[in-house]
Amino acid sequence: MPVLLEKVYRYPTPAQLVRPAGKGPFYPVTRAQKCGIFNNWQVTGGVPYAIQESRDTWEEAVAVYEAAYNEGTIEVIPLPGTEYENAPYDMKPIKVVREYDPSTTCKYRIPDATSFTKPKYWSRIYVVFEGEEVGLFWTWHQVMTRTAFLKEFRYETYGSNYRLAITQYAIEQKKRTLKVTPRPGGVFDVPVEDSDDN
Repeated sequence: MPVLLEKVYRYPTPAQLVRPAGKGPFYPVTRAQKCGIFNNWQVTGGVPYAIQESRDTWEEAVAVYEAAYNEGTIEVIPLPGTEYENAPYDMKPIKVVREYDPSTTCKYRIPDATSFTKPKYWSRIYVVFEGEEVGLFWTWHQVMTRTAFLKEFRYETYGSNYRLAITQYAIEQKKRTLKVTPRPGGVFDVPVEDSDDN
């Protein structure tokens, strides 16, 4: 059976990022026609569910981009007829993590509230209570990649109040109201065995 291929556009590694002119703010752009760090977010225009956020310092912007890069969830989506449509790409096999079987129920990992550590940059703290993956996050990219493609999701923003975020997550965990609903075959669709589940 032939392997199905898809076009995957390239994006810079954190080491290849070029600092834009100016003192900031800086915009890590992780789902757009072109990804990287810019001094505006014009490259996101027209891209559904585009992801960008504003950070005051270059170092924090790089940390945001690097977190997305390390997850493997950056996505370049050039629009037809734009200057980006001929961007470099690779043909890669379409990955199917798991065949979808509606008759089976999968269990997914729910991190314990004690497993989180305060991030280096914590000016913004988010908690995803219902999404493709639940937990405490510090970038908008992490929230969007876990909620944007679902009809039902729930998250809250806690500003820089890390303690309140952890407390709220722990309360929901104790009440067993955290809900993991990844898209079948998606990057977060990684079921656990009964013995691994909490």
